[in-house]
Amino acid sequence: MRPLELFEGGLKSKKTQDLNPTLAKAAIVEYVKVIKAFNVFLDYEGHKPVTPIKPVGSTSHLEKDYDEKVGALYGDIDYQVQFPLDHFGNYSDERLAVAAQKKLYENLLKEFLKNHPPDNVDVPETLSGSPLMIIMKLPTGEHVQIDTIVTFPQTTNWMKVRYGPERGVKGYMMGNLYKAFGDYFTLVIGTEGVVGRKHQGRVVPSSKRKDVHHFRITKDPRTLFKDIAQWAAHHNEKQYTEHPELTNNGGLDSESAIVKMSQGIRGVALTLEQSNVIPSAKKMLDKILKDFTKLTRKSIDNKLKRGTGLDPSKWQNLANQNEVVSKLVGGVFNEAHLTPLDSAILKAKGTLFQKYTPEEEQAFIEAGYTTHTKEDAKRYARKDEYPTENFPTKDGQTVKVYYWPNKEIGKPYTVYN
Repeated sequence: MRPLELFEGGLKSKKTQDLNPTLAKAAIVEYVKVIKAFNVFLDYEGHKPVTPIKPVGSTSHLEKDYDEKVGALYGDIDYQVQFPLDHFGNYSDERLAVAAQKKLYENLLKEFLKNHPPDNVDVPETLSGSPLMIIMKLPTGEHVQIDTIVTFPQTTNWMKVRYGPERGVKGYMMGNLYKAFGDYFTLVIGTEGVVGRKHQGRVVPSSKRKDVHHFRITKDPRTLFKDIAQWAAHHNEKQYTEHPELTNNGGLDSESAIVKMSQGIRGVALTLEQSNVIPSAKKMLDKILKDFTKLTRKSIDNKLKRGTGLDPSKWQNLANQNEVVSKLVGGVFNEAHLTPLDSAILKAKGTLFQKYTPEEEQAFIEAGYTTHTKEDAKRYARKDEYPTENFPTKDGQTVKVYYWPNKEIGKPYTVYN
């Protein structure tokens, strides 16, 4: 059984059209009415209710688009709905229950639509495929498709972030960056969190189904990248040594922003290199960037193949956006990284007098370049407890100076200034 993936089947009815924020908001109002009616049916049948959560995907920022009168267009609406599920002690049992519950409630929804057809749903069009893709009939006559994005109590908070792209960025771009990152470790970063499968102790791809053990690394978006790095170090029996860039970018708070994701992935790569899990962070990041670029191109090519009405000009526009985002990701991945010691040495050897961070000063001390911080060295120099010397100035005078971090690579600083 494959991990439950986001249900995105594209537009299934020719009656639907592109949506502006006003039309999208009106459609959601009607959709929530259907969910409420479905809950009445569920209660009558002796089943627990479902809970409408929020729009996700391209309509995640619908309210802002509406308030700012943005002329955004959406192909359809993805709406997160939480199905009930009991708590399970382990992931293997939970995933089996998730699949069974999703199938049960999908069938119940089909029964509800067939036997109690709401006036605001085009039931024949809806039941021509999955009932989770509901074709709404608006009071003004338009037909709008709303895809029910199923989640469960255990993963609702995860899903809000995982399928909440940043404003102005296409959802498939964010999804493909998750995929390229997950593929590097043979993991799936999808609806159930970060999951994988093992066969005889080895992590294997989803195509391997026999005699596998399913596991979940995390379902907490706030610690997503840190959790993956810790798992990778443990899985490879290496001592985990966290890089500062991962400490500062351990996860995501409210949405899947491309730059924040890229910073987190970069932090994972630097941490795994530092922990001797991989030989080169650069090679890991180059591989992920290459795969991401291929996946984004494939996404827009598939839109043409599916016959979605994507004309060449729109395809080119998406291709241009792909290129911009790929360069953005690559810019983060390839940003020059300096350790505190590296940056401190560059400052010391440079022609300018620059301020040092506490981390840089401590790095100098730990590396044996000096015995004191710059401020302590100055304080001891005034008491002649730190090396000093007389330094000739251009006007023929001499001043008392100390060198920091030392005379070999440092600069002279006046003792009394």
